[in-house]
Amino acid sequence: MNFFHAFYKTKVFPILLDLSMESKQLGKARAKNLVNAHGRILEIGFGTGQSLEHYPQIVQKISTVDTNKILNKKAQFRISKASIDVQNHIANAEKLPFADGHFDCVVSHMTLCTIEDVNAAMKEVVRVLKPGGKFFFLEHGACPDIKIKKWQDRWNPIQRIIGGGCNCNRYIDLIIESSGLKIIELENYHMGDAPKILDYMFQGVAVKEINDRSMGSRLSE
Repeated sequence: MNFFHAFYKTKVFPILLDLSMESKQLGKARAKNLVNAHGRILEIGFGTGQSLEHYPQIVQKISTVDTNKILNKKAQFRISKASIDVQNHIANAEKLPFADGHFDCVVSHMTLCTIEDVNAAMKEVVRVLKPGGKFFFLEHGACPDIKIKKWQDRWNPIQRIIGGGCNCNRYIDLIIESSGLKIIELENYHMGDAPKILDYMFQGVAVKEINDRSMGSRLSE
């Protein structure tokens, strides 16, 4: 890794990411998505902890995972100010350090775009969810408008570099459904605070059905 890449990754990108996650529109979407979060909760891709203020008051404790130690340092300030007890783990979503069926809810906000093996991560989400457990998601991804999608595909190699591995063209709903979860709520829209190739949103809830025996199938990207 050359000096400029290392400097961007460790000094510039964490600041840009934190700023981009602070928009009012995104905050409102987080709060709406989390309104029914309850019980034992796991948040994957915790980042700098900007979701904390949007959990309902009933939530007293959450577990979190993220691989980025630099972002974790920035999250510590928000954790120290939060009323929620945060059990924070430096861990990979593709191999979660939790027992089968441990959580009532799993949360993923602006995370599935970045995980390298997203299908493996979703299988882990299914594994750690209780039967009947819910997956709350707020993600950006592939736009159904053909013209925008073409530009997403053209831009994606650059996006991966400047966005810390972020992909702007993933079919989020298909990724979730391929894991074996059933989407029961879904809203698609342009957030409106970023270029259209970056702000097509997938917001909703999926459930691990009681009789679910499938751990999902691979989805080619």
